[in-house]
Amino acid sequence: MARRLNSISGFLLLAILWEVAPRLGLADPKFFPPLSTLLVELFNLAATQEFWGYLLSTARTWATGLLVATAAGVIAGLAIGLPIIIRTAVKRGREKRARQQVLGPPPGGWPHYQGWQGYVAPGPVTAPPTRPPTGPPTGPWAPPSGPPAG
Repeated sequence: MARRLNSISGFLLLAILWEVAPRLGLADPKFFPPLSTLLVELFNLAATQEFWGYLLSTARTWATGLLVATAAGVIAGLAIGLPIIIRTAVKRGREKRARQQVLGPPPGGWPHYQGWQGYVAPGPVTAPPTRPPTGPPTGPWAPPSGPPAG
């Protein structure tokens, strides 16, 4: 409760200063009207169609600007970051070709597959070993299905 009162007290103090400053002559009421006058004018203006038209126009302009800025940022980010990725890939390709030219083919010839782990030994491509089935047996040797006899 004290925390909420503390946060509300800041807004209340601001509202009181806003109302009192023009009335005491600390601020020119022509450029800094009292808060009560401003709120009355705001509610009167909100009742007109013109206000909502201008509000929609402002929101549309803001959204367009946000869209253009986002697109420009994405394009600039790709233009800045993509050459680094391309440069790294080209550099790795050049280094790989240089190693191949200096060292020659690996013993036993070139591998059939290059995975994430590096070169795989050359030889025939075989299927991975199969695991024993984990489910119930199927086929002609399977026990009869259905309710148990008895």
